[in-house]
Order: sequence, then structure tokens, then C-alpha cells
Amino acid sequence: ITVIAVSQAVEAGAFSAMTGIAGRISADVGSGYQIILNLLALIFMIALGLSAATAVLVSEAIGRRSPEDAAQAGWTGIGINAIGMVLASIVILIYAEPIGRLYTADVALAALIASLMWIASLATLPDGTQVVVAAALRARSDNWFPTFSHIFSYAIVMPILGYWLAEHQGMGVAGLLFAIVWSSVLSGVILLLRWGALARSKTLPAISEN
Repeated sequence: ITVIAVSQAVEAGAFSAMTGIAGRISADVGSGYQIILNLLALIFMIALGLSAATAVLVSEAIGRRSPEDAAQAGWTGIGINAIGMVLASIVILIYAEPIGRLYTADVALAALIASLMWIASLATLPDGTQVVVAAALRARSDNWFPTFSHIFSYAIVMPILGYWLAEHQGMGVAGLLFAIVWSSVLSGVILLLRWGALARSKTLPAISEN
């Protein structure tokens, strides 16, 4: 529970820092970022649910001392999540303009949101992947590795990259969104490599008798 709390606190703090960067630039940038972040959070709920289901199945397989089933459960959860995230990306691309108008009556802001949906769509797959893989790893009692990955990717890389792209490169909301995309890709790749190594291993974590 402690490591999950630390991980969630790190991510929440990092995204709050990004909101501060957006607010420094302009009110429209801050509003646009917050709206798109809200949309991504709604999609993230799908991945969060799948991560919980994946963790349960991996844990159950470990309880049966079956590394093959644990690996299969993990990869299945990752695969199903990937399909869900791709479908979500397609939906927000198709309905970019209606989604923008749904969030705000400000025509200019709605147009800005719609124009950035393609970047938001790039974030769904890596962001969803990293949370599902992290859950699978924790189900194998590999608790601190996902937390350190989140600290590096989201608390260090994302704010720095977001600040550089949004302010110094003048990209505004697009820069913040690209920072989310690349930080999620970084976290996803790190965790997938870790999961791949553990999934190939026949060694399982010890089960407490208490």
C-alpha cells in the first residue's frame, strides 16, 4: 500500500506541476491543458480497471505457483488494454470537434482543444500500458521498481520536458501534451522490459505464511 501511495502521490504532484507551467503561459493554455487532461483521466479509468483485473489474475497464478500462467495473465491484460486504448484514441480523433464543444462554449477554446486531440490520442496507449504493467509487476511483489520508474519518468522527466517545450520552444499546450506522451512512453518501455524479464523467469516470489 505504501509504495502505491508514493507512486500515486508522485504522479499527482508531477501533473500539478504541469498545471502550474500551463498557468504561467496564459489562461487559455491553462484551460486547454486542464480540459484535455480531464479527458485523458477519463480514458485512464479504463486502463486502471484493467490493471486491477490483471493484478488479480497474476496474483492468483502466483498463488498456484504457475509462472507460465502468471506471464500469460500479465501479457493478456497488457494486450486487452492496448486494444482498449487504441479504440479510445480512434474515438477521440473522430469526435474531436464535438468533444471540444462539449467541454466549453468558448468557440476559440473548443477549436484549440479539437486541434490538439491528435496529440492526446498518442498518450492513451503508453499511459494505459504503464499502469497495467506496473500492476502486473506489483502482483509479483516487484513493488518498488514501478515506483522508481514513475518518479524518474513523471516527477523528473515530464516537468522538465514540459517546461522546455511549452515555454522555451513556445509550443504551449501542445508542448505539455508531448511531455506527457514521451514520459509515458519512457515509463511504459522501462516497465515492459522489466515485466518481460520477469515473465521469462521461472522464479516466483515467496508467499508469506502469515
